[in-house]
Amino acid sequence: MCKCRVSQIVETILSPDTTHLRIKRPGEVKSEVIEKEEILSNVDLASILTVCPRCGHPLSEGQRRKVMYSLRRRLKD
Repeated sequence: MCKCRVSQIVETILSPDTTHLRIKRPGEVKSEVIEKEEILSNVDLASILTVCPRCGHPLSEGQRRKVMYSLRRRLKD
């Protein structure tokens, strides 16, 4: 499991160096890589992130939810 803080994960997602993120859609076996803009335009996709963009470890269900809420709050500003 990932040990990064949610704020660190959100910073990594929003950083200009990050271009792609790995997600796994419900009911599918394989995960897929999508462009960062896709997540920024539809923040709900953050709830299906599979691995931390920072360290590469798997994210827990709670972390995914917190990242989604935190991203939503940051993008409103």
